Amino acid sequence: MGVPVEEVLVPICLLLGVFTRTASMLTAFTMVMAIFLTQGWSGFMVDPDYGSINTELSLWHLLIEVSIFFLGARKFALSEKLFPETSKPRNF
Repeated sequence: MGVPVEEVLVPICLLLGVFTRTASMLTAFTMVMAIFLTQGWSGFMVDPDYGSINTELSLWHLLIEVSIFFLGARKFALSEKLFPETSKPRNF
């Protein structure tokens, strides 16, 4: 059940801007697990042939997902058009 959600539903949510922060955290968690399951702690070692970290591409993907979590979809969010009353910032 996890693969269809992560590979189909989450990218659709990210593209449409619905549940963006939740979807980005699911993808970020998947990337963390992928790094540790495939490379372990050696994934953070520098590769002597290339001079870069072994999991550089996965870390970039993780960084992008975390930045989407903190920034959100903002004005591109479909949820802002569908639910305008809940999308407004609240004054506390």
